[in-house]
Formats: sequence, structure tokens, C-alpha cells
Amino acid sequence: MAKATATKTAAKTAIKTGTAVAKVPVNSTAVDVPQELQDLFVQDAGAGLQNATTQDYALPFLYMLQSNSPQVDKAEDKYVEGAEAGMFMDTVTQELFDSLKVIPVEFEKVYNEWIPRDAGGGFIASYKSKNEAEQNKQDDTQIVDTANHYVLVEGNDGRWRPAILSCTSTKLKASRNWLSRISQVLINGARGRESAPSYARIYEAVAVSAKNKKGKFFTLGINPIEGPEGWVRDIDLYNAAKDFAAQLKAGRKGADYNAGADEVVDAEIEDESDGAEFVNKRR
Repeated sequence: MAKATATKTAAKTAIKTGTAVAKVPVNSTAVDVPQELQDLFVQDAGAGLQNATTQDYALPFLYMLQSNSPQVDKAEDKYVEGAEAGMFMDTVTQELFDSLKVIPVEFEKVYNEWIPRDAGGGFIASYKSKNEAEQNKQDDTQIVDTANHYVLVEGNDGRWRPAILSCTSTKLKASRNWLSRISQVLINGARGRESAPSYARIYEAVAVSAKNKKGKFFTLGINPIEGPEGWVRDIDLYNAAKDFAAQLKAGRKGADYNAGADEVVDAEIEDESDGAEFVNKRR
């Protein structure tokens, strides 16, 4: 039987809050270019990507780095400058975060098949049900319950973009609590109190130190941002979230575990197991 595999996905143009139209710098890391060239860049905006579809882009995963993640080991080829255990990392841009500001857009529960790290590691397939996963499971692989939260995340530059915050093992508890919090956000409607759309609120994701018989590791904590700043107050940002949700429902985006994220996920699976004792937040 053919295995269910994730499709390639697209990153949406980022939106910056507090502005009617987001202004994108020519290149935040490049040297200045003459105004004449900047004008040409604007005139030819989008050129070169006309034939690219939503399946031709990678939707970033936001993963919490662990002590055994190759991104934190200077001896590894995949080492990322400045990376530390307990930080979050964007698997496409390799941008690092001490904490995340995220807007939940959609939720998906899947069952992923992995090769254990001591057998070489790597992603095999993703299934919609545990029964399907067990029926198709290869020998010597493991099935991992995975809760995918599709979100808009605020980058270090203040701009928002689509991504996936994926939860496994001890992070599943944080995922369940987050879903409960989202469902409890109510607004006044024509029929009285109604559930707000998930993307009406902004949340903070932080690393929480934990330990078990294997040692110390980091798991996930998510809390709503209090006060007015905890609500989506920019209509462009709200519409970006709504558009992202529509694309997900239409099946034009999804999680691609082969897009450079597998070694990060495998490190998370290795470090997290039952019987964890939660210690404190990493700040």
C-alpha cells in the first residue's frame, strides 16, 4: 500500500503589524543600491517566480533545539551560529528565537513514521490515523503522535509569516492545553457569546526546562499575551491569517518533513519521553 506523504508547501508574503501596506526592504543584509536600481526592482517586482506554485515552496517548521540537535554542535556540518538548546529555530531561514509570538491558524493531528536515530534516523511517512500508521509501519521504525499547529509567527524583524509549530511527546500536553485556551476565547455575536476565530489572538511560546531518567531537555509552554497586545489589531495581519487558513483547507499547503526538518524532529523525539519532570521556563 502506498504511504501517505506530506506535500511541498509555500511561504506566504510576510505582513508587518501597524501598517496598511507592508513595506519590504530590498534586502536587509545587502549593501545600499542606487535609487535607480531600487526603482527597477519595484518595477519588476515578482519577476523570475511566475512559474512557481504553492507546492514549490517550503513552509518552515519552528522547532525547539535540544542538546543533541546538530544545529547546536559546533562539530556538526549543520551547526548554526549562536544556536543553543532551548531556542526555537526556523528550519528554512535558520533564524533563531528565544521565544515566539504566534497566531494559531489551523490544527492537524498526524501519526509520523520515523527511523530511530540509532538506526540512522530520518522521516518515512505521515498518516492521518494511528490505525493506518500501524498497518503500514515498516520493521524497526517508530510511530510518533504529532500535533501540527499552523501559525503565523513574528520574525525578529517584526514581520509575520506562515510556519508550523509541531508538537510531539511531552509537547503534546502543551498542544492540548493550547487548544483548550483557544476554544475558550469568546466574543459577543448576534446569537450571544460565540467562539472567536483562532487567529483573533496572539500567544507566546517559550521553552520549559524538564528532566527525566535520560537527563535534562526542553519542552514547550504556550500562554496568551495579556492585554490589548494579545489581540490581532491589524486588519492586514488578520486577513493574512484568514487567507492562510483558506489555503490550508483547500489542500494547497501542508507539512513537508523532508524539507530539511527531519534531523531536528528526530532530536526532539530522542530527548523527550514519558515521566518528565517540569522545572522552569528558559528566558
